[in-house]
Amino acid sequence: MKARALALLLALATISVAPAASAQDFRLAARDVTALTDMLRSLFEGIRDGDTAKITAALPTRAEFVALYQPGTAMFIERHQRALERDTRELRRTFEGATFVSVESTIAANRTIRLERCGRFGTRASQCANGPVIEYRVGTTTRRFRVDRIVRLPGGTWKIYDVRL
Repeated sequence: MKARALALLLALATISVAPAASAQDFRLAARDVTALTDMLRSLFEGIRDGDTAKITAALPTRAEFVALYQPGTAMFIERHQRALERDTRELRRTFEGATFVSVESTIAANRTIRLERCGRFGTRASQCANGPVIEYRVGTTTRRFRVDRIVRLPGGTWKIYDVRL
């Protein structure tokens, strides 16, 4: 345990944390709203149904994570990916028997989100935003689940950066 803690401290000491890039408002085009809604529905259904392909399609690949993080942060990427796997596995019970209803209306109505660097180990070019709320129905009850963070990848593709708080 001490060796692992020391390795973590050494890794932190060697990472150059760039000053935070300023956050910017980003105007969502109609295709962004559609892409976000489709991706979030796919994630929800993938978690609910245990469909690994749908879940995987909604999350960044290892190569995409590497491009989002600063050099020297491989252990954080691995930890982040393990947390995503755990979260999607644990949420299966929450979404069991549920039906996707929608993504919060503010995304479609407001169409503006705040993009900022993806955490302190994110590259200056990384673009993350607070995630939207998914509305889903279990029986006659409508429930809500907030996705913690979404990421806009180069080329404009949207994925889930972090599933839950």
